[in-house]
Amino acid sequence: MGEFKSFDEFQRELHGLPKKEEPAVRFPEEPSESEYQPESEYEEHKTKHHRRRRESRLRPSRPSGLSWKKLFYGTVGVLIIVVLVFLFCPVPLGDITVQGSNAVTKNDVLFEGQIKQPVNVLQISTGKLEERLTQDIRISSVKVWREFPFDIKVAINDRVPCAVVQGDYDYAVLDKDGVVMKTETSLKDTDLPIITGKKLGNILLGDRITDPSVLKGIKFFSSLSPAGFRLFSEINVGQANNLIAYTRDGLALRLGTGKDIVKQAKLSQNMVGDVKARNLAVEYIDVNPSAPFIKLKK
Repeated sequence: MGEFKSFDEFQRELHGLPKKEEPAVRFPEEPSESEYQPESEYEEHKTKHHRRRRESRLRPSRPSGLSWKKLFYGTVGVLIIVVLVFLFCPVPLGDITVQGSNAVTKNDVLFEGQIKQPVNVLQISTGKLEERLTQDIRISSVKVWREFPFDIKVAINDRVPCAVVQGDYDYAVLDKDGVVMKTETSLKDTDLPIITGKKLGNILLGDRITDPSVLKGIKFFSSLSPAGFRLFSEINVGQANNLIAYTRDGLALRLGTGKDIVKQAKLSQNMVGDVKARNLAVEYIDVNPSAPFIKLKK
């Protein structure tokens, strides 16, 4: 049986035409061993790929190192600006509390400490404030400290007037340390005991008396209790070996040299109290700590 020919080929042979060339058929090339992948391995690779993509979507993104640096330096910069504002600008922060004084007010502390308002405790040096307040003649001692969180405490011990002594032109009011608290032209407005027998020179405010006899007189009055202080009006220190104290009703107490003036002050208070309680007529009292006695009037 002959080879099957198409009608088109038959016509070409009949008319002596050349045969029509058939297009070459291309078959797919076999994959190389490196490119070939079994179906099971391909499926496994595909599964791992999808799993990694899903995990990357679920995992939160981390900021880069540069972002953390920007955040850190930005925070530090803001804190520095805030600190500078509180240190140098008139921003109110905290308060000052004054304790223990009947003479010095908070306004006095602000004025003497050269503290501007509104008060900012970060701008205040406690050491400088304490030093300035010690210059106030009304203050015997002062302590300044900081208290958490933003408070400054000022504890003040007032100077307490103890006695009066005469100067060349006026009278000086002294505290227990012999510091001149104020001066008076007369004794009309004072009820303080006076130290007589010594006339000091030109006495100025803030001066500190150093005369030993005057200091013994001050020590006598400052060693009395408040009730005993009201019993006495004078101490004469004109003779260093014969100090004499006087009560307000004129009773004399001989103190000798005043060597044990603190003990003698307390003993004097007790003996005067005993005389008043017994209503005795007394010429004088000898306040000798080792052998005290009361001289009665005849």
